[in-house]
Amino acid sequence: MLTRTSSLVSRILPVLVLASPLAAQQADPLRGLDAYIEKARQDWGVAGLAVSIIRHDSVIFAKGFGVREVNKPEKVDERTLFAIGSNSKSFTATAVGMLQDEGKLTLDDKATKYLPWFAVSEPYITHELTLRDLMTHRSGYFRGDAVWLGSGFGREEVLRRAAQQPASTSFRSTFGYNNIMFLAAGEIVGKVSGMGWDAFVKQRIFTPLGMTTSNTSTRDLAGASDVATPHALVNGRPVAIKYRNLDNVGPAGSINSNVLEMAQYVRFHLRDGRYGGKQLVSKKYHDEMVTPQMIAGTGRDSLLPMVHFDTYGLALWLRDYYGKKLVSHGGGIDGMLSQMAWMPEADVGVVVLTNTDGQTLMNALTYRILDQLLGAPPRDWSAIYLTQSRLAQQRGDSVRAALSSHRVAGTRPSLALEQYAGTYDHPFFGAIRIEQDGGGLVLRRSAESWGKMEHWHFDTFRVEWNTSRTPGVASFAMFRVDPSAKATVLEMRGPPFASPYSEGAVFTRKAEGRTVAGSN
Repeated sequence: MLTRTSSLVSRILPVLVLASPLAAQQADPLRGLDAYIEKARQDWGVAGLAVSIIRHDSVIFAKGFGVREVNKPEKVDERTLFAIGSNSKSFTATAVGMLQDEGKLTLDDKATKYLPWFAVSEPYITHELTLRDLMTHRSGYFRGDAVWLGSGFGREEVLRRAAQQPASTSFRSTFGYNNIMFLAAGEIVGKVSGMGWDAFVKQRIFTPLGMTTSNTSTRDLAGASDVATPHALVNGRPVAIKYRNLDNVGPAGSINSNVLEMAQYVRFHLRDGRYGGKQLVSKKYHDEMVTPQMIAGTGRDSLLPMVHFDTYGLALWLRDYYGKKLVSHGGGIDGMLSQMAWMPEADVGVVVLTNTDGQTLMNALTYRILDQLLGAPPRDWSAIYLTQSRLAQQRGDSVRAALSSHRVAGTRPSLALEQYAGTYDHPFFGAIRIEQDGGGLVLRRSAESWGKMEHWHFDTFRVEWNTSRTPGVASFAMFRVDPSAKATVLEMRGPPFASPYSEGAVFTRKAEGRTVAGSN
């Protein structure tokens, strides 16, 4: 297990004195960090996590805490692999930069120059959409993640279905997080390079950075010996769940890595695209990555009074922190949450990888470590974020209680269960199959994504998905029965079809090779 050594202590003096830190902190700003992290991990109920810290081009701390899987003895260490989720996006943006440096494309090329068949629902946006737009969340289309999440569609099919998603807002006017657009950018990388996105990232980024165990698919974890298991928090305790395969949206979030190798990636960024004496991507392009491309928020947050603006570069969040630029990004898939951050002017960076969902400890630890490195006023970020998390939980409990209070007791479905069975289709999200299973119904999207259906009231059923990033958040299937007593329409409410950006999705039943009339 790699930890700090006495030879490194001299290289971790504070780089910015915002307050008068204690003499002990001046000698070692990471004093007490191990104990803080372990207590925070236990307070949050996180099964395991790992942290690395970079300063002045050196990895000064890399360590694991907790276990890879609950009820099993294997400990997390600095080489334990975790899914990094959306932290994969900046790898895609870096790959685009490498190809631009070679003169094979430019950021402001139209996406259709390389993917002539790629279209969105608005012809004007289709014509104008550039690689820069794809990687800055300003396309005018928000989320729509259910088209890839558990759908079984391949990468090209996901992109082809983008033409069926209605625009959320006007082009380039509003920040709207979108994984599908990063998939498009990755597919362009693969086509222009001639080797595919996965191979390009491995050859051009992982290999020169020495990221020898990092990979781009959960399928690559089968032969690895040091791998964290994802967990969901259920009643405050971590419960092991299955890995979510993200191959069909890989360029937006499928990379798996460890804190020691991610530290090399942060070192590369802290040196403006240079590593091991080689400029892997030009400083000119790297400057674009960490230059605001889109306003992402006001920066006003009661938890972060020292932050005044919030913007997005190329696959990286950019904000101020105590008057200096903070570059960061988070990532999350089922049971795995991560955070990476660095401050170029202070020459420090942090990586936090966790194997438990339903928490924001990765953010709290990042700020705590940055504060200790900067000599900033001490804040117990874990306690601050935990308080907010518990308040959010209480609000969620109130919403669920209110929802349950509206449940009408004593009702029965208007049809026999077998009459709901069939295939219901949506032009963007694809098909849902309702099947009878024993005495109940099961909703199936693909071999990896299905849910048991519990009768709620009337023709509404609550869906309990086999895997979910949001356990306890209600997902409902509501059937519409026509005058001839046939279920013709299925409306889905809640995740994965609904988000803060959408109200749900309406699926129309197919019958004998044709579609039964319904609304979309």
